Amino acid sequence: MQPPSFVDLRSESRSALAALQAVLPLIHARRGVDDVREKAPNDIVTGTDVLVQSTLQQVLHERHPEVGFVGEESGLDAPSSAPRHWLVDPICGTANYAAGIPLFATNVALVEDGRLSLSAVLDGGSRNMYVAESGRGAWHVDPEQSGLTRLSVDPANRLVSIDPDPQAGHGARSFSTAFAVEALRRRSWDVRALSTTLALVYVATGQLGAAVYRTLGTALHVAAGVLLARQAGGFVTDQDGMDWTLDSPVCVAASSQALHAELLAVVEGVYAATTATGTAGT
Repeated sequence: MQPPSFVDLRSESRSALAALQAVLPLIHARRGVDDVREKAPNDIVTGTDVLVQSTLQQVLHERHPEVGFVGEESGLDAPSSAPRHWLVDPICGTANYAAGIPLFATNVALVEDGRLSLSAVLDGGSRNMYVAESGRGAWHVDPEQSGLTRLSVDPANRLVSIDPDPQAGHGARSFSTAFAVEALRRRSWDVRALSTTLALVYVATGQLGAAVYRTLGTALHVAAGVLLARQAGGFVTDQDGMDWTLDSPVCVAASSQALHAELLAVVEGVYAATTATGTAGT
C-alpha cells in the first residue's frame, strides 16, 4: 500500500496536526511551567498543560464545531459516550516536562461511535509529529514539506516499557506497579520506565518493542498512542488477549506476536492476582 500524501489525510487528521503545530511554540517556550499544583498525590498539573489544552480545544472547535471535546485538564464539553469526540491529553508526562526531561507527548485522538478512528501525537522532546488513521496506517509527518513517512514496528526489538503508578491503589489500580515489579523480577526483558505514553509512539517507530499500561479510567492518555502502534503493525490487546478498546482495563502493545505472548502470559497472572479480592475498580 502506498502512503497517502498529506492532502489525502482526513480533514480531521489535518486539523489535529494543525492543532499540534499551534501548541508547539507554547510548549517549548515553557509558558506557565512554573505554575504548578497537585491534582492528587504524586500527580501535578502546570499552567502549560492548561494553556496547551485550551489552545488545542480552540483550534479543533474552529475547524470542527460539531465534534465534542474531552480533555484531561477540566476541558470536558461532551460526554465520552458522544458519537464523535476528541480525546486530548495536553502533556502526557507532565512531571517529566516540569523537570526539563524531554520525555512527554501531546495526544489527540478522534472517537467515532465508540471506536478510535484517527490520532495525532507530538513528541515534545524531539518535536516530531505522527498521525494514524484506522485501516490506513501510521506515519511520521514533516510539517514543512507536508510529507508522510510510513511507520513500522521492529519485531526484533525487546525493550519493554513499564509504567509503575506512584499513586498506588487497590485492585486493578495496583496493576501497573505489580506488573512492573514482576517484569523486573523475571529479568526476561530489557525494561524501561518512561512515565509517559510516548512509549506507545516508540513502539510504532520501532524504538521500543513493547509497552504495558493500566488503562482503567485512563483511556484518554493512551488512545492516540494505541492507534499509532496498532496501525504501524503492532499487536495491541487487553489483559485477556482481546482487541484493546476504550473500556479495557489493561493495554499490552508489542511489536511481535512472540513478544506479545510472553508479556500477556505475565499480564494475565498479575491482573488476576490484583483483582482477586473483588476490588478491581477501586
